[in-house]
Amino acid sequence: TPEKILLIEDDPYTLQLLQKIFSEAGYEILSASSGGAALHLAKQTPPDLIIADILLPDMDGYRLLEQMKAENIANRVPIMILTCLAEEEDKIRGLQLGVIDYVVKPFLKDELLMRVRNILDFYKIIRPPQVPDPGSNLLKYLEKKNLTRLIPRVNKEARLGYEYPEIVQFLKLDEPGEEIALLEKLARQKRLDREFYDLVNVCPQCGHHDVQLRELCPKCASAEIFASDIIVHTKCGYRALEYEYNRDGDKICPACNRKLTGEGVDFEKFEKHIFQCINCHKKFNSPKINYRCFNCNYDFDGEEIIKKKIYIYTCKSIDESSPGDLQDFIHISTSGKAQPSFAKSYHDGPVLQRLKQIAREIGIEAVSWEYLTQRLPAEIQQCQQNNRQFSLLKITLLKSDSLPWRVQDPIDFSVLKKVLSIIKRCLRDLDILCVKADFEYILLLPETPLTMAKVLGKKMLHYVDELQLPLFMEVALSGFPQDGTKAHELLEVLNLKLAVLKPDDSQEEFYS
Repeated sequence: TPEKILLIEDDPYTLQLLQKIFSEAGYEILSASSGGAALHLAKQTPPDLIIADILLPDMDGYRLLEQMKAENIANRVPIMILTCLAEEEDKIRGLQLGVIDYVVKPFLKDELLMRVRNILDFYKIIRPPQVPDPGSNLLKYLEKKNLTRLIPRVNKEARLGYEYPEIVQFLKLDEPGEEIALLEKLARQKRLDREFYDLVNVCPQCGHHDVQLRELCPKCASAEIFASDIIVHTKCGYRALEYEYNRDGDKICPACNRKLTGEGVDFEKFEKHIFQCINCHKKFNSPKINYRCFNCNYDFDGEEIIKKKIYIYTCKSIDESSPGDLQDFIHISTSGKAQPSFAKSYHDGPVLQRLKQIAREIGIEAVSWEYLTQRLPAEIQQCQQNNRQFSLLKITLLKSDSLPWRVQDPIDFSVLKKVLSIIKRCLRDLDILCVKADFEYILLLPETPLTMAKVLGKKMLHYVDELQLPLFMEVALSGFPQDGTKAHELLEVLNLKLAVLKPDDSQEEFYS
């Protein structure tokens, strides 16, 4: 499901702007215009992040933060302050109350989105979710049922007006349409293909599709208006709207009371569609266009409307999974059963065969070195198009004499299992793990700046130190675009260890 952001803002314009920014970025939006409503909403539907203003109608933001701390909300959910208060004392007070970030209005859209993404990614690292991956379970279900193409079906009860009935049946959802977020996530991860099907207008307030276009009087905003053509009586020259001639089923000229016999005979009709308001009697050429949501009763102008794309989703086949040598791709699931769509492992050595089995036991998806080198150019192109960043981590396991740690005894596999468990603990769903050897692992971290990758690397070192394993872990880093804009440049930075984290130093060391 998409990450939830609770927006606490009493200014309607700012709230609508934030809702539009974050909903278009794929987040689920909760909103409150007062501190009391925010407290209730945060307890009823816990968000992943809270963005709050300081100036609220019923209480200031600092008091709200204190109440959230007292009710243990602030201890579980990161909070960002977004306010016009720019004084140093305001910032210090907010940070003292435990907010993770303090942003002063006016803000830059891209910077705000990046700050939010970094906070959410950081909290995933330090507090990884201990829940099964619904995406993997869904893909297994589709394979079992031989469902290769998911076509949406109209359902007026669904939030976006569409549902995927096969998925609703499997996921046992409370509301139809909730499965769309999961399908979109799988498509972003390149685990499903998609093609355009329809475009749906949704309410910017609640995200529901049940919005009605309304034509209103520009003077009094009444919807009780009608359009009429202009009629000119050629006998007397009287000119008026058509409805003024209508009398007892005939057309009678209001000026001379003569009965009109036919268009082109004694009158001419001009189809100009002049509108008139029944409420205030104003005549006008064009009505005001407005929308009303019949789910939350929110009225809004056309420029506020949000457009959501609906797709047909297709399960990837072997030939479509990746360009190049696809049989080198291995997919390991929690079921302990190798997926039939991947033909063989990328190494036949007994050590890596056992390593693959261990990874399968703990639910890691791993890719070969060949696959990673083919994936990197596509990741670079996507980041260049969307102005995003990504990072690479190279994990090397070392002995006390700095030589590579190799499996020498069957008991060493238990150590390796603990290392893989540490890596899994720090991974997100979109991250990619490549196993090069028993002592060397590469992580591809999409949408992750180098600063956040360093946090993740230090977290791994900390976990290794806690377990007191008979080895040392070294983490080398490279980031796009800082360390290069081509795959070979980023990999060269990794191999040269220009930026490396070591267990004996909590800060990264840089080598020239």
